[in-house]
Amino acid sequence: MLINRFEAVEIPIPNESTLTKFYFPNLPNLTNALVDRIVLYNGNTQFTSILTGGTPSSTTQIAQTTITLYQGDLQLYYNLPLTSLINAATSSGASGLGYYNIPIDIDGMEISWTKSFISSPIAQDNTDRVFSFGIFYHF
Repeated sequence: MLINRFEAVEIPIPNESTLTKFYFPNLPNLTNALVDRIVLYNGNTQFTSILTGGTPSSTTQIAQTTITLYQGDLQLYYNLPLTSLINAATSSGASGLGYYNIPIDIDGMEISWTKSFISSPIAQDNTDRVFSFGIFYHF
């Protein structure tokens, strides 16, 4: 993949939150951008979040969370499991063997960020965590 531009984005889960849906913040640098790929960084790929230094979301949180993406008023990706956005992960077993997902190409989608969100059917088990995303895009 040819990388034209990259933006790091985070969705924090506040301490003691009982919410199950968290919206993306307003991302003015990504307005009218054509998104090529979205990746999620977990605790195996970063020790602290790259923007705020927060604790990355746990494997359990990622496994129970989905992402919904809008383009204008159209809901194009609905409840896509966040595990599909992780490029590399390591098993918790003693072998330390890892796996790699094939990156999902979004193919130039213009995302309405303030309408898009991550959600879980239940409140997150550990709060005060951060979901860290990498957005690859072009104009």
